[in-house]
Parts: sequence; C-alpha cells; structure tokens
Amino acid sequence: MANGSSLKDFSGKGAKIRERHRKFWDIQCAIADVLAYSQGKEGHEYGVDLPLAKKGSWLTPNPPFRNPKDAKLARNDQTFIIGNTSSFDIAQYPGEEKRASMSMVHLLGIPEARIFNGVSLNRANVHIIENMIELFKRNWNEFNDDEKVYPFRCAVLKHVQDTISARKDSQLANLENQDPNNKARQEAVNESWETARNRLAAMQNKIYDLGTNDFLFGLHLWDEQSVSHLHLHIIAKSPELLIFSTREHDVKTVDAEEVQRYIEGTLCSHISNTLG
Repeated sequence: MANGSSLKDFSGKGAKIRERHRKFWDIQCAIADVLAYSQGKEGHEYGVDLPLAKKGSWLTPNPPFRNPKDAKLARNDQTFIIGNTSSFDIAQYPGEEKRASMSMVHLLGIPEARIFNGVSLNRANVHIIENMIELFKRNWNEFNDDEKVYPFRCAVLKHVQDTISARKDSQLANLENQDPNNKARQEAVNESWETARNRLAAMQNKIYDLGTNDFLFGLHLWDEQSVSHLHLHIIAKSPELLIFSTREHDVKTVDAEEVQRYIEGTLCSHISNTLG
C-alpha cells in the first residue's frame, strides 16, 4: 500500500535528545566503553546493554558501516557517504515494511573515526555532523560542465536501481534454499521487483529537481539504533519520493543539527571535559 503522508522535518524533539543522552551517560561504564570503542581497544568487555545484542556485545569491533560492501559515493578525510542498502519500495518487503528505505533517496553519512552513536558525541568531535552534511551538500550540487551531468546524483540513482535488483536476488536465493518449488512465491518476488522498477522509472527524474533544502538530516539515538556506529540519515523529503517508502522510523529519528546544538550546549560540558 502506498504511503500518502508527507514529512516536514525531524526537529522539535529536544526532550527526546536530552532523555536519550542523559540515560546513556548515567550508565556507569559508558565513558570507559566509548573510549574503548574509539580507540579500538582489544579485549575490552563492554557493559552497556543493547536490545539488539546480547549483553557484552552492544557493539562490535568492526560494524558493517565502517567497512561497507557498497561503493562510497563521496568522501573526504573525515567522512564518507554510502547509499542505504535497502530498496526504497515497501512492495519488496511484504510483512516487514520497516526494512525498506525511508525515501527514494536515502543516503548514509559515516564518520571514519570510531564513534558509537549520537549520544556519545562530545564537543571535541560533534563537528562531524556538520562535516557529513557539508560533504553531502557539496557533492549534491556538483555539476560536470563537460558532460552536462550531476555525477553524484547519477551515482545515487544507480545505487537505488541496484538495491531493487539486489533485494530481488536475495529473496530468490532464500527461496531457492528454503522452498525451491514454491513458484507462487517466486512469482510474487518478481512481481514486486517489477513494481518497484516501474515506480522508480516514473519518479527518478525528480532527483534532478531536488536542492539541498529538500533533504532532512537525522539520527537514530541509542538505544533505538540498528547499527552500533554513528551514521547520519540523509533523506529526500519531497512527498512524491516518500510515498512507497517506510515511515515506521520517523518517530525515532531526531534532527542531527539539533543534536549538535545540544552537545555544544552548556548542559553537556561535564561529558565534553571528561572525553577531551
């Protein structure tokens, strides 16, 4: 079913940001755990529990976003940008729509440094949020005069196309292993792939009409994150690009720049001084 609601922004969640931040730093082992992760300290026993992991493994030494399988669409000396690995279309995720991307254009900004989550940022490194946003904006606006193309936007669009096919291939491979004779399910997978392809074809040229003001920059704060390494969600907010994507993560997504302003504020001075 298509999602007809629009998305204004992720701002106005200051109370949630404060609550998540304070709850995290109230945990006795938080400082030691954050430092151990930032330093890649081997043998450290992490004590902060995470709903998605067993106690003692709230993060891993090499989470997937630090070494992504997909190509880095843009990078500088501190951060890089990749595309979300999920298809944008909920049609390819029957019964598990929340696994789809949050928009037709859903990118991820990743810091090179080992930073656990938005709640673990401090005054010394919170600038990484601005760095990721600026990296995106600069590349989004880059135009190749010789070839008359936006190279970054072309790469983003190709990634979106690839995720549709990758989702189909993954589903068919799983069926081959689990239920190879189920022709009806195979047909349903191919039909959802065709649906997603047709929907993308109808809207893909809109990518060239988008300015950087048509994007939102969000974070999923501990303990609601899915990957235990800081990543910035870069979301095209135009209603026509949201209609076939999941909206199940909107409520937990907070405005990244609002997080930065909070971390830079005086209320966080004790954490900033502790971590230097």
